[in-house]
Amino acid sequence: MIKVPGDRDTRDERRSPSANPRGEARTPHTDVSDSRRPKNLKPLIPILIFGGFATFIASQEVPAFADWLERMFQPAQWQTKASCRDAVLEDIPAGSYARLQEGGSLNQTPDGPSVIGIRFAMLGQDGEEQIATYDCYLDADGELHRLTRRTR
Repeated sequence: MIKVPGDRDTRDERRSPSANPRGEARTPHTDVSDSRRPKNLKPLIPILIFGGFATFIASQEVPAFADWLERMFQPAQWQTKASCRDAVLEDIPAGSYARLQEGGSLNQTPDGPSVIGIRFAMLGQDGEEQIATYDCYLDADGELHRLTRRTR
């Protein structure tokens, strides 16, 4: 090999394919293409999907969890349902060990909101469980207009 003055030997300066233009090796901190999309997010995807399904199932099966979700994300609807539940609890006789089975569905009417299908299970006179379904109608100001009980 003939050496020309001022020419440098580049055999030792070969760059790997993963080197950046300055000749430095790429690391996760210097690679520009990797900084746009974090790689540590991939392991979280299955956990997030599982959490979404668990939240959906719990909101359908556990009334207290559904109530909490509604209180956090739809406070006006929750307040309407809560006032109807309070009216139902006042109507239920004392000592009947009432428990909420279904919170009912909220409907908006021109005269005010109504909550249809509030279902409570309670202890009957003969000691057997009795299911009572209530419909609650409120006026435009949120005051109780009518409470209807259906027993099966």
